[in-house]
Amino acid sequence: MLARRLRRAGAALLLSVSCLHAEPSVPVTADLFVNLDQNGYESIRRLQFVQDHFRKSVLGVRFHYLVTYDEKTKSYSSRWGDPEMQEIKTQLLLSHFYPEVFPKYLACRPFSMTSDDCLKLLGFPKSRLAARQAELDPILAVEAKNTAMLSSSQGPVLLVGNQAYQGTWDALSLAAFINQQLPVARRIKGLADDISKTQNTVRIDVVVDDPTGASERDANFEQNFSRWFGVPPKVETIPYQSEKGRQLAQQYGIQFLPAYLIAGSDKEIPNHAGLARAKLIHQTAGRWIVSDGGRAGKFLNRTPEPKTLTVFVMSQCPFGVKAEQAILQARREGKLPKEVAVRIRFIANLNAEPEKLVGKFRSLHGMAEWEEDIRQLVIQKHFADRYWDYLAARNLAYTSSQWEKAARTAGLDPEKIQELYDREGEKLLSEEIAVTEALGVRASPTFLWQNTDLITDRRALSKIPEFSAMKDILNQEIQGAQCQ
Repeated sequence: MLARRLRRAGAALLLSVSCLHAEPSVPVTADLFVNLDQNGYESIRRLQFVQDHFRKSVLGVRFHYLVTYDEKTKSYSSRWGDPEMQEIKTQLLLSHFYPEVFPKYLACRPFSMTSDDCLKLLGFPKSRLAARQAELDPILAVEAKNTAMLSSSQGPVLLVGNQAYQGTWDALSLAAFINQQLPVARRIKGLADDISKTQNTVRIDVVVDDPTGASERDANFEQNFSRWFGVPPKVETIPYQSEKGRQLAQQYGIQFLPAYLIAGSDKEIPNHAGLARAKLIHQTAGRWIVSDGGRAGKFLNRTPEPKTLTVFVMSQCPFGVKAEQAILQARREGKLPKEVAVRIRFIANLNAEPEKLVGKFRSLHGMAEWEEDIRQLVIQKHFADRYWDYLAARNLAYTSSQWEKAARTAGLDPEKIQELYDREGEKLLSEEIAVTEALGVRASPTFLWQNTDLITDRRALSKIPEFSAMKDILNQEIQGAQCQ
C-alpha cells in the first residue's frame, strides 16, 4: 500500500521543487522528503555522500520539506512546529534564490549552530532573505502539494525515479538501491551483487500497536540495526492486537512496545554475542530480543500514574538542562498545568572499576556530575518546596563547582545540605540507578509520562494535550539531542 502510494506520488511530483542539486541530463534523480530534525539532517548527509560516490552527472538529488497547508487559517505548518517552519522558509529562500550559498548553509546547520550564526559565518546578510519573503507562498504551495501526494508528514521519504526506497538508511544499502535504478551502462559493477548476498540475512519482527502513537516505530533507532548486524535486516511489523502479536507477547513476555524480536539461530545473527555483552539484546525463550529502553515507546504492565511527568537527566548534560529550563519557563509563565506533577530523576551508574575511578558511582560528565545528582536528590527529599528555586539558580552555571551560591539563592543552608549528603547520599543515588536501569533509561533527557509512555524527544511532549500550551517552549530548538 505504502509503496504504491509513493510510486504514484513520484509519478505526479511537481517539478518546481526546492533545493535542486542536479545537472540538466542526469539519468536518475532522487527526491528526498524530510523533517528538519536529527533524522532528517542525517538522511541528507547520507544521500549527499552517495551522490558524491556516483557523481552529480549520474545522480541528481532534490530535497523537499514536509509541510501542510491549513485552508481555515490559510497558513503552512510542519511536524515540529513554528521553529522548524521558520527554518524551512530560510532554506527554501536560500535554495531557490541563492543556490551558491545554500550547500554551505546546509553543511553548517546540523552542527547545533543557529540559523543566524550560520548566516554570519557565511557572510550572508539576513536582510537579503527578508527582501524575498513575499516570494515564498508559491514555493511553499509546491512543497505542501508534494507532501499531500505522499500522505505523510513524517520523513525521511526517498523516491528514486518513481521507486520508493524502504530499506535502511546506511550508505551501502542506499547506494545499492540507487545503483539498481540507473541504466545498466551507468551502474557500478558488483555493487548490487555484493548487497544481494547479505541483504535480509537478519529478520526482525517488530510488535507495535498503540492508538496514541507512543509506540510508533522509531526510524532513528532502527538505523542502528545495520551497524549492529553488519547488514540491513528485513523488518516485519506485527500489530500487538493481532492473534500473532498477542501470541508473541505472551510467548516472550513482551513488556514494552515496540518490541523487536530477532529471528534465526545464533549462526544466522551476526555479532549476537557482542550485542548481548553490551546489553543491547537479550535472550528469552530461545529467541534474541532487542532490549527495552533507550527509545520511545509504551510500557504495557506498569501501573499508570495519571498526570505525572518524570524527567530523567544527567545534571551536567546541556540537553538535560535545556529540558529543565523549558519546564522552569513553563512554570513561570503558567503554561504547565497545576495538576501535572513533575519529578526530576538522575541517570548514573555504579562504579564497576573502583581501582581505576574514585568513588562509588560513575557518570558521563565525571564525579562532579554525580555529586550534584546527590545534592539535588537531598533537596528534593528534605526541602521539596525549595527545589525548583535551587534548580533555576543552579542551571545558570550548572558546571560550576560553586553550588553553595545557588543554595543560598534558594534560601537553603549549604552546610545542612552537605550533612544530609554525607548521611544519605549514596543510598539515594543507588535507588535512582536501580530505577533507571529497570526502565532501560540511558539518555538525558528522557521523559516518562504517566509511568507508561517513554519519550526521548522533548518536542513530542507538545503532542500530549496537557503540554499543548508549552508547544512554543518545547520547540524552541529544532534539533533534538541527548547525552548518552
